[in-house]
Amino acid sequence: MGNIDCTKAEDYLKTRAIATKIDKNGSCHIHCDECILKGQELTDRCEVLEYLHPKEAIKIMQGYADEHLNSKPS
Repeated sequence: MGNIDCTKAEDYLKTRAIATKIDKNGSCHIHCDECILKGQELTDRCEVLEYLHPKEAIKIMQGYADEHLNSKPS
């Protein structure tokens, strides 16, 4: 395994916080049925998806960022 660069996790975590409306105490403020990480073929639990299938979780979160947060070209 190559060098681990944890700085890229910052974008994922910030996007997840926005998508799930995480408050300053770290509590999620959406119902699981509304979560973009739920309802995947791999698992219905966001934690399981993130821990055991991180590439899929990243792909889903990147899609959210592209759709809702990233600048669209003019």
